[in-house]
Amino acid sequence: MKYRIKVNKDECLEDAVCFSMDPDHFEEDEDGKAQVVGGSMEGNISAGEFDDDGYEDAKEAADLCPAEAIIVEKLE
Repeated sequence: MKYRIKVNKDECLEDAVCFSMDPDHFEEDEDGKAQVVGGSMEGNISAGEFDDDGYEDAKEAADLCPAEAIIVEKLE
């Protein structure tokens, strides 16, 4: 399944929920905020696309983000 992950770094609370739950898709940047592993920056958004079996893990981490700063969307 192909999917995209976006992290709004301006909204990130630096609580580490996402990268502690799913280190395959999320990592900590130099400021303690979340970013997408291997992703790119688009303004204040860290984004990346994946084609693996980790959609459910990424979605669960996004759902538990207290700032609601993460979007995980399936791609066609």
